[in-house]
Amino acid sequence: MKLTSKERVLTSLKWQEPNRIPIQLYTTPEIKQRLDGHFQGRDILDVLGIDFRNAGAEWKGPTREPNGDICYD
Repeated sequence: MKLTSKERVLTSLKWQEPNRIPIQLYTTPEIKQRLDGHFQGRDILDVLGIDFRNAGAEWKGPTREPNGDICYD
């Protein structure tokens, strides 16, 4: 049975068995750059069959300047 990523995640959240385990990908900026270069601009999430997507807004508030060796993010 072929499932979309959304169907696969929702199936697993209902404690049912999907066709395979849903997967997530976290990369450093350096690894993402290398993957983008390797896959020549194609969407690496689609190429690798990644099921989860990140959603959220960028921080728009003030940031604190580093204080010696202490950095704030």
